[in-house]
Amino acid sequence: MRRPRFIDPFQPTEVRRLVTEFGSPLLILDCERVRVQFRKLRKALPRVDLHYALKPMPHPAVVQTVIEEGGFLDLATTGEMQLVQRLGVAPDRCIHTHPIKREQDIANALQFGVRLFVADNPDEVRKFARLTAAAQLLLRVSFRAPGAVCDLSRKFGCDPEELLPLARLAADLGIGVRGLSFHVGSQTADAGKHVEALAACARLMAAARREIALARLEYQLAAPHDPSGAERLQHGKLSVVEFREGDVLCITIKLLVFVELGHKQIH
Repeated sequence: MRRPRFIDPFQPTEVRRLVTEFGSPLLILDCERVRVQFRKLRKALPRVDLHYALKPMPHPAVVQTVIEEGGFLDLATTGEMQLVQRLGVAPDRCIHTHPIKREQDIANALQFGVRLFVADNPDEVRKFARLTAAAQLLLRVSFRAPGAVCDLSRKFGCDPEELLPLARLAADLGIGVRGLSFHVGSQTADAGKHVEALAACARLMAAARREIALARLEYQLAAPHDPSGAERLQHGKLSVVEFREGDVLCITIKLLVFVELGHKQIH
């Protein structure tokens, strides 16, 4: 029997058929679902550069799908950089967001052509002191979200009151600071946490502009596995957050794919 060109691999009958054919445990990637999720987020957040973080699913098919949809990439390791290089992705579509990097990781990324990195502490900033002509920074700020399943601000990001001293250090070393970065936590159900952090970053950027030229805000939206997450953010009180003409909001998509392992669905 001839199979249809497109199937929904998450229908129970298809799952049973695929497990029968390929065995279990079985990992199923549905790139059509990746496209649907990406387009929903792009519609909810127009004029936004959407960056897919490879860390949850660094599969070539997923990465290629994001690129085909006009997306950008968030890299955190040399392995991820090597993967996108093999796929022929242009380096100017990538940023490196791991807050703690080995010098070799920085060198590898620069050799590939990545120019924008994230830092959240003085020691990390100083790693770029001799690379001022090749690299620029986003400074990561910590905003706690106790309701998140994984509150990453417990371990990454500087406190808001530490942002200006960190920006001054970068300026004193001649390192270009493009703007700010934050992550309010994976699976944050309250879109208001993103709005609160955006408003705080707007105030920090305004204060920093009086001393240093900042032009970018980057933050990580970790809720696309909930299809309504982007819509809730879109209809939140974003109107109270004001940025200058030319500011760029760069969102890192943490999860776009639904994974089926055996008969247990993981969102």
